[in-house]
Amino acid sequence: MKSKFFTGDVDFEVSDRNGKYEFNIDLPEKFKGIDYEYYDLSESGDTLTCKGKCSALPMFVINAELKFSGDSAVIKLSTPLMLKSIKINAVRVDR
Repeated sequence: MKSKFFTGDVDFEVSDRNGKYEFNIDLPEKFKGIDYEYYDLSESGDTLTCKGKCSALPMFVINAELKFSGDSAVIKLSTPLMLKSIKINAVRVDR
C-alpha cells in the first residue's frame, strides 16, 4: 500500500464462509489500536463492495470495492470527502 498516510505492507484477508464473507486486516504496529467494522456487503460477479468505519476516523464512512481477477485483486477505498480513492493492488498469498 502506498498513500500519503502510509507506505508499506498490509495483510488483508477475505474469507468466504459458505457465502458469508469475512474480512481481517493485519495492520502494522503503529496502527494496532485501530478498530474497524464493515457492513452493507454486496457481491456482483467478481466484485465485492461494502461500507465500513474505523475508530481512527469515526465520522467518515469508508466505501470499499474489491475487484478480483484470478490470484489478484484491486481494492479501492474512498470516503465522500476524499478527492480521489486509495487504490491498492493485492495478490493472493496462501497460508
